[in-house]
Amino acid sequence: MLYKAMSKIYLAGEYAILKKSGIAVILPVEKYTYLDIQKSDYEEVLSDVLDKDNLIYHARKVAFSYANKYEKFKYRYTTELYENNMKLGLGSSASIVVLTIKAILSELGINFSKDTLFKLSVKAMLESNSKGSMGDIACIVYEKLIAYESIDKNTFEYSVKEIKLKNELNVELIHTRKVSSTSKQIEKIDITKKEFDIFYKASNKYVNEYIEAIENSDSDKLEKSIKNLSSNLEYLEKNADVIIHNDNIKKMIGANKNTKISGSGNGDFIISVNIGEKRENKVNVKIRL
Repeated sequence: MLYKAMSKIYLAGEYAILKKSGIAVILPVEKYTYLDIQKSDYEEVLSDVLDKDNLIYHARKVAFSYANKYEKFKYRYTTELYENNMKLGLGSSASIVVLTIKAILSELGINFSKDTLFKLSVKAMLESNSKGSMGDIACIVYEKLIAYESIDKNTFEYSVKEIKLKNELNVELIHTRKVSSTSKQIEKIDITKKEFDIFYKASNKYVNEYIEAIENSDSDKLEKSIKNLSSNLEYLEKNADVIIHNDNIKKMIGANKNTKISGSGNGDFIISVNIGEKRENKVNVKIRL
């Protein structure tokens, strides 16, 4: 049986989402990771998705533990999240974890909600020593444009709200031609510092303004909120040992309207977001590689 999982892109709330109750806007992207899973007399895992063996192991472990039974399968993973052997930075780790758990539970005949799939996927990520916000997991599980409030990793409390649009949202993903490692970027951030708390509070304010702008089709407010979010990320960059805006990214942002980094920066995508014609809950995504 063939299963698939989407990918994601952060529109707003990067880094602040690392702290409990941080808010981010995240958009699902129709580039997929696939899993062909077949019952077998022996277990075999074949994958075109690089460096994910540990994640696949923990996802399988969590799924079988939840199901309280085990069966042998052949697993064959393929993905659209690489281009000429370059990882695009669209959430391949989250995609493969969600996909694995979803496929195994489905094959075992186990019913599950999106909430359950999210929490099981978070558990697998934590067991594989992931330090991320789990926003990518939330977006890939719920498959909607969402406002995500960061999960409390002790209580597993979190919030996901679908963002409703009155007008089209035109989102262009522009690749910087450099691969960024989110795990290496975020390990440099100390969320206990006073400067991070200043950044975090400002980010939540600007993210809420961003959400209001796209919900109400307010182009001027959207432009202002994007500029504020970018300036706030520059503040974080100056007060932490991390490069978010390298010279190429600064040049690319300057050349495109309503543009900011996406994710942890220093590579992968920048994003340009503009409000379009009257059409409810329609997001047009263009990828420029």
